[in-house]
Amino acid sequence: MSTANLLRKLGVYEVEDFFSVTESMSLCQEMLSSDKTKAATYSKKHNREQVNDRVRETSYCDISDESQVVVTNRVKRLKPRLERFFDTTLSDSFEHPKYLHYSKGDFFSPHTDNQLDRKINITINLNSKGSSPTDLGYEGGELQLYKLIKHEKFANRGISAPTTTGCLIAYPVDIIDAVNPITYGSRFSIVSRFLAG
Repeated sequence: MSTANLLRKLGVYEVEDFFSVTESMSLCQEMLSSDKTKAATYSKKHNREQVNDRVRETSYCDISDESQVVVTNRVKRLKPRLERFFDTTLSDSFEHPKYLHYSKGDFFSPHTDNQLDRKINITINLNSKGSSPTDLGYEGGELQLYKLIKHEKFANRGISAPTTTGCLIAYPVDIIDAVNPITYGSRFSIVSRFLAG
């Protein structure tokens, strides 16, 4: 069974070609040349987002308003499909997409996003593993999903999400996820979250 089929059986939603390769590469190029800021994590203790290099090392990219509108509208149209797949009601509100650039050594430690009325996580891959860095490829940087299989043997073993260019995956915010360190190249992705209805 392929990883994608296994993830679907375990309750992870996938759209293989959410963005075309051309659209994805265009966004990667825009992100590569954009202004960047250090990505933050939400702290329940402080009730705000803050930078914590021990937990997360990556950058947010600023992209054009036009590109943001295209991405936001495409994500917004997912809502009915996600409600059917996850058998839940989602708010019309969602967290506006964030554009992430992981460079060599960047990572995100295991965590959940189960706060702030969040319900469903969305990750969109904009480039693939295995190509050379000059072709906007990377190694490492796997998005790992933990505890999808309810058995003690799998308690600390993550399942790698697909890394295909343009692929979208969505999963409940209470699933533990992590991004392994990048060993070379750059990983470009978009993240967003639908909120509880």
